[in-house]
Amino acid sequence: MDVFDVFRTLLVVVFSVSILVPLNIPLAALAYKLHLGHKPLPMEPTPFWVRAGAVALGLTAVCVVLMVLDYWMVTSLSLPAGFVHVTLLTVYLIGGVWYVFWVFALDELIEGASVFLTYLGIPSLLLGFPLASWGWWPAPLVEGFLRPVM
Repeated sequence: MDVFDVFRTLLVVVFSVSILVPLNIPLAALAYKLHLGHKPLPMEPTPFWVRAGAVALGLTAVCVVLMVLDYWMVTSLSLPAGFVHVTLLTVYLIGGVWYVFWVFALDELIEGASVFLTYLGIPSLLLGFPLASWGWWPAPLVEGFLRPVM
């Protein structure tokens, strides 16, 4: 297996998990609550759920834009698919950490990384890998946009 295939698989799983919007709102709230541990929420319930929804919707919007950008760069510009996948996965991970840090108004960027990786990790392990490996939606939709490495 080529190293670029590993990054493409990660990109498919991350994007497949990120576009499941109704399911991701409670998962964003769960990731933030897991980050807090036993401490009470530092905000009222309504702003908390609004922020969790903003995290889920914002990261979904970024995924859709990056999928279209990946498709355009590989098909129209004829850039190597492997390098495009690695670059866009890196952009998504770094941008996602910053976005979660900003929306939840965390104190340090490492807290944003913790919440973001928990947000991605829980559904990726429970949903993403089975969806991608069994060929269920939305993995085929995402794979249709992400060109394989040739």
